[in-house]
Amino acid sequence: MSDVVCYCFDVRKDRIVAAIENGCRSVEEVKNLLGVTGNCAGCQPDIEALLEFYGKYPAKS
Repeated sequence: MSDVVCYCFDVRKDRIVAAIENGCRSVEEVKNLLGVTGNCAGCQPDIEALLEFYGKYPAKS
């Protein structure tokens, strides 16, 4: 996965991970916050994978 996850809206992985670590728990929540999947939805599988991973294994402070 490249640094850019949503090419339609130029949303990078770090922004999505930050959204997840700040409480987003679904694709819909990430979409509402960042606009991802709002055009072609080609990034949805990558966002689901990030939710799966970072929802279970958040970064340690």
